Amino acid sequence: MGSRQHNPIFPNNPDAMFIRSFILLCLLTGFHAFAHQAATDSLLQVIPSLPDTQKISTYFEICRELVGQDKAGALDAANKALTIARQNGDPRWIARAMNIMVACLQIHGEMKDAYEMAQSAVSYAEKSNNNITLLESYGLLSNAYGLNSEWDKALIYGDKSRQVAEAIQDTLGMLDAYSIIAVCHMELKNFEEAKALNELCIRLSQLAGRDYEYGRAEVNLGENYYREHNWEDAIKHTEIGAAVFAKMNYDVGVAQAKAILANAYYELGDQIKSKETSEEMLRVLGSALNDPLAG
Repeated sequence: MGSRQHNPIFPNNPDAMFIRSFILLCLLTGFHAFAHQAATDSLLQVIPSLPDTQKISTYFEICRELVGQDKAGALDAANKALTIARQNGDPRWIARAMNIMVACLQIHGEMKDAYEMAQSAVSYAEKSNNNITLLESYGLLSNAYGLNSEWDKALIYGDKSRQVAEAIQDTLGMLDAYSIIAVCHMELKNFEEAKALNELCIRLSQLAGRDYEYGRAEVNLGENYYREHNWEDAIKHTEIGAAVFAKMNYDVGVAQAKAILANAYYELGDQIKSKETSEEMLRVLGSALNDPLAG
């Protein structure tokens, strides 16, 4: 990734970018769910008696319960939601169902299908005249372009997401938009712009009492410093983010932070600490079941 050379965790090849982008996706989509089979079974039992829009919403909930843990079950729920939405014909519901499918596909590594569906979702969202749906769709398409390393396009749709969020004063939407724009700037080596946005996210998330977004901003700022070869500040901010995620029991976020920390320690010449941190990351991933990052 960029300046990383002779690095045991982020080798100098294009595939290494997937680790960073995969975690960005997890942090932006709000899919921090864990599988609860009893809850899923209960939801499945009530679906036949529900109106179409409630059926779609219920399949959304099932997808959130299963994503990251049960790929087949999560994708099946997302597909059923999309099938009903298409039969319903309402652009807003089609776009929302596609958004759920996009996030699910991306989390489970089905990048090509997610990339194409994210583009379709935006076209339906723009027909819906619904700001929340637009906000979701623009953000997911921005992320899809980022996963494909098309950072200029990712920045365009990240900014579209920002404009909608600011227009409707959606604090969480603004935090998500600023975060993905910051990542775009970091990947484009606009480090000062990225740092300013991450620092803004830190302030806003603290004011709003949003621990999750606070942890994300600290980890992103830590990686920003890492890219600038400022190992000490990279460690400082990433450790803060790791502690926030650990308190939340959000294993994937902890693991991403540990990956950055292991690299920063390695660059500082502390190979023992780097090895210990890498081993901690793998132990965390044992419970997170996150195969791409574990690889």
